[in-house]
Amino acid sequence: TLAALAGLVSCVEDRLSISDGRTVFSAVYSDAPQTRTVLDGLTPMWMPGDKISVYDGKNNEFLNTGASVSAKTSFAGILTGKGRKHYLAAYPYRDTLTFSFMGMTIYSLYMPETQNAEVGSYDPSAAIAVAYTENTDLYFRNISSLIKFKIISDGVTSVTVMPNGETDILAGELNVTL
Repeated sequence: TLAALAGLVSCVEDRLSISDGRTVFSAVYSDAPQTRTVLDGLTPMWMPGDKISVYDGKNNEFLNTGASVSAKTSFAGILTGKGRKHYLAAYPYRDTLTFSFMGMTIYSLYMPETQNAEVGSYDPSAAIAVAYTENTDLYFRNISSLIKFKIISDGVTSVTVMPNGETDILAGELNVTL
């Protein structure tokens, strides 16, 4: 029985890991259309170099292994926690994130007050998304919205978006419970 269990654990580890000891998670956005740093029509796209946090008892940095812009990609990194069978994940990666499996909460996500627009896109740091999985398939959901507009005049250097009331907050640190 012990040998069978060891074989099963070995198969699970082989399925999760690649040769250099990194674990690979596949990532896609749930319930498209969604928003992301790049849109192909209404399909959100991952960018080479994107980083996510994967929590397994510790916050681990995982890097997009894709070489091109794509709707589905893989993130690779090293799990340093206690061998969990479920994971919380957040985009973009932030080393100050903390997590609670019991509360299914991700703490210290951050929506920047100042965002740098990109033509046909928006600031990647403003594309906050979260996921939960009991395997290695991450289905991210956005927790923020996109405001799309077109500037038709020359000389515009910035746009300011204001909240409705004095107590409404559009930026800053936030916590998300899944």
